[in-house]
Amino acid sequence: MLYELFGKGINIGGWLSQWNCVPVPPVEEEEMKKHFQEFITEENIKQIAGWGMDHVRLPVDYRVFEKSPSSLEFNREGFYFIDLCADWCQKYGLNLILDLHDMEGNVYGAMESPMPLLTEEGLKKKFCRIWEEITLHFLGRKAPVIMFELLNEVSDGSGYLWNELCRQAVKVIRNIDKDRYILIGSNEQNSAFRLKELQLWEDDKVFYNFHFYDPQAFTHQRAHFSEEMLLYNKEIHYPGEITGFTDFLLSNRKYIPKYARVCMEDRVDKESMRRLLKDAFDFVKYTDRELYCGEFGVITAARPQDAAAWLKDVMELLDEQRIGHAIWNYKELDFGFVNMENETVSNLIIKELFDK
Repeated sequence: MLYELFGKGINIGGWLSQWNCVPVPPVEEEEMKKHFQEFITEENIKQIAGWGMDHVRLPVDYRVFEKSPSSLEFNREGFYFIDLCADWCQKYGLNLILDLHDMEGNVYGAMESPMPLLTEEGLKKKFCRIWEEITLHFLGRKAPVIMFELLNEVSDGSGYLWNELCRQAVKVIRNIDKDRYILIGSNEQNSAFRLKELQLWEDDKVFYNFHFYDPQAFTHQRAHFSEEMLLYNKEIHYPGEITGFTDFLLSNRKYIPKYARVCMEDRVDKESMRRLLKDAFDFVKYTDRELYCGEFGVITAARPQDAAAWLKDVMELLDEQRIGHAIWNYKELDFGFVNMENETVSNLIIKELFDK
């Protein structure tokens, strides 16, 4: 069921989330309005459909729904562009994942101790209130098929509290809408290694989600936003050797915890990725639940032919297991297929992936 509806998609990050990461971030109110109106338009959604996608994943920041910073008052005007996106998706035959991409009290990568969202009652109530309002807003809408993703890339230092917050949010949604598809991501930034920690639901419309960027020595090579990748500073090809990464970590031990599971990888190819995806494949095999890969991608600093080959192999591996997926990212954010002027970043990648 999930794979048929959400088999091949792409993220449209940078529009209603992470607008601070575009080349010239909007700051003033008029700049924000212009960004929301122009960053993604109907023509972009039409292009995505033309590439053969069956869905888009729409990351949305909680601030879109705030009347003012840290306010509990809900801003229903925040639905305007989400509704526009849903209408465009319906017009061009795409389904939609509404991904709450950030939330007050969410701390990216905070694995040492539970983050405030998981421990403070006020923040948990606000989180559930957002999902209550979203559920009410879309109640009764049949097309496109819209799936709710509770929260992007969670970090739960306890290993337990995320399951409890999910329980509360799912209850809120189910009290209103018994049939809504719901997507729950794994701990440690949607790590495949953490899928086994997720509570399994006796609900055939609750699905599970992970992200895949391994090995980051390839997918994030020379990333300007990554201290360690700038220090490592190696061009890695696909398929190919991961030159000196283990030695780099031994010389820069503070990064070892982040890369502990891949620190001994010295080559990136299809078989090495099959091994790194084993936890995801085992989840499908042993739980008989449907799984989804909400993000995978390669930074534009990599050679286009290498990026295309990696992306094709990941999609083939996921498709073998009937795991639906969405590439990161359609536009900008260092991984984009098109730039701010809506020009294709690499015709080679588009041709290799979509035969266009």
